[in-house]
Amino acid sequence: MENVDPCDRENLCADLSLGLQVANTANTTKRDAANAKIFGIWNTFCKKLNQPCTLGNLKPEHKLCLLIIFGVRY
Repeated sequence: MENVDPCDRENLCADLSLGLQVANTANTTKRDAANAKIFGIWNTFCKKLNQPCTLGNLKPEHKLCLLIIFGVRY
């Protein structure tokens, strides 16, 4: 975006911001339920490994490994 005219850049940024706000509120009950289900599965996965669901105590490379394993299993 650095090559875009400054006036156009402001308009693009404003449109992007608005689009993200709309997307943030576009959840449906079905999507919320699916997200809750996935989090429950994630939480169970972490508990079995004695890890917090945030993985806050792990090194980045270990976080990535657990995320990949979870993705494969899910």
